Amino acid sequence: MAGPDQRAIVLAVGGRGVGGGIVYPVDEVAAGYDASVEQETTQPSEAYADVWATLPRSRFVPFREGWLPGDGD
Repeated sequence: MAGPDQRAIVLAVGGRGVGGGIVYPVDEVAAGYDASVEQETTQPSEAYADVWATLPRSRFVPFREGWLPGDGD
């Protein structure tokens, strides 16, 4: 944890493994929050199809000087 005047770095590392991969199961509790897949799948594109459809599309934006703290000092 970092205080208001401190910097922090977060590093997340993971792996998909060899063989099975990730399974997106049907879950009754998650379904109560409209957050479950309708049918078990191993395909992220199927599991997140509804969410993906509502997300805004990305666009390339070139880096600009001054975007990073201490940049241009």
